[in-house]
Amino acid sequence: DQNLRLDVDPKQAWADLNLRHAPVELNLADRETLLRVPGIGPKSADRILAARRAGTITELAQLAQIGVPSPKKAAPYVLLAGRRPLHQMGLF
Repeated sequence: DQNLRLDVDPKQAWADLNLRHAPVELNLADRETLLRVPGIGPKSADRILAARRAGTITELAQLAQIGVPSPKKAAPYVLLAGRRPLHQMGLF
């Protein structure tokens, strides 16, 4: 079923269907692609693009350092330097 659920944020639902098995490489993605990732809005996408000019993003902590407010929300949908980021799932 390709319909989005009504009880879930549409961006999150789309990402669950499309990005979980084909995550976005943050070090290569263009702005439009970054905007499809939950936890990354327009300001965060611009910050990621600017940070990439200074070097490769390899850890979620770097996203927090540049002001991305929800790096853990983005984690299941991204690759950092070709690898899935390490993030701890909630226990409860």
